[in-house]
Amino acid sequence: AGAKARRPAARPRRVRPQVESEDGDLFAIRRTEKGVKGWSLLTSVFAPRVAECDARAFYDTPALLARAFEADWASTKMPRILKDEVQRGLLKPKLKRAYPILREVFRYYSCSSTTDPFSLSFNQFSEWRRDCGIVSRDREADLDNVFIAANYEVVSDSTNPDHALMRFEFIECVVRLALSLYPPPETPDGPSLSLEALLSHHIIPTAMALFGLE
Repeated sequence: AGAKARRPAARPRRVRPQVESEDGDLFAIRRTEKGVKGWSLLTSVFAPRVAECDARAFYDTPALLARAFEADWASTKMPRILKDEVQRGLLKPKLKRAYPILREVFRYYSCSSTTDPFSLSFNQFSEWRRDCGIVSRDREADLDNVFIAANYEVVSDSTNPDHALMRFEFIECVVRLALSLYPPPETPDGPSLSLEALLSHHIIPTAMALFGLE
């Protein structure tokens, strides 16, 4: 149905933090000519993050990601997309499992230009879609319209940009793209199978390559 995902154009990769120490956690030991010098997250410029961020930790925790997913899910128009509650119930766990990497993908592409780093423009959305090979000669207009449909606000919100996607709208786009590119069979698990196809054939492989996790 869709084209094979292509490797994204070379850009600076997101580098996962590497910490080297005896306990492998908070301290990195650097040897110098004058002896051993220690560096600690607890005394670094990142120390306030523990008190200020929602995770109350140096890194985003699984519990925080779970809360973020539920907030994004609740903000989508999913009941309008899938009116069958059983279908929504089967799709939601698969989307939640992919949420951490979808969140990173959104952060990466939203920061790829000089526009608002907290939302995704149509050009950025189209770039991501092409990188993932989410294209179709027969359904290209439908795939473009996914952006418009997800960006539509049922209730006007001044904090939601009119011509860009917020994170929950991007998550909604993923589901809409799956249903458009891989029309689901008329079964309870049909939409979740479409989502699984989009994730496994397009989104996950491209993200793994982008973040150097191949």
